[in-house]
Amino acid sequence: MDDFFRILTGTETSEGTWSYTVSINPEHDIFKGHFPGRPVVPGVMTLMLTRKCAEHAKGLGKTRICSVKDAKYISPITPDGVDVVITFSIDESLNIKAEVRSADGRDYTKIRMTLAQE
Repeated sequence: MDDFFRILTGTETSEGTWSYTVSINPEHDIFKGHFPGRPVVPGVMTLMLTRKCAEHAKGLGKTRICSVKDAKYISPITPDGVDVVITFSIDESLNIKAEVRSADGRDYTKIRMTLAQE
């Protein structure tokens, strides 16, 4: 999945809160099956994007998602060239609260989940 997305920017906006902008690869093989003719980012990939940004922000190395408390999908993410902005907080227990939006402000997903180090 290394070629699914690319981190464009990542900054700590305040103590424990980060904002990451990522670019989705519209040519990725995942879009051939999800869904042909109308590609959308699978919901589980939104969780993975958030996990990867948190790993990067905290310098965690490899983690896994151990629980998802909430994942509210508001609108689909399409690979149409619009960057995705993931804003999240993460505490010492690796609890994450995140909002995923388009760069122009359209809400995609709200997530509460917990990571575990591998």
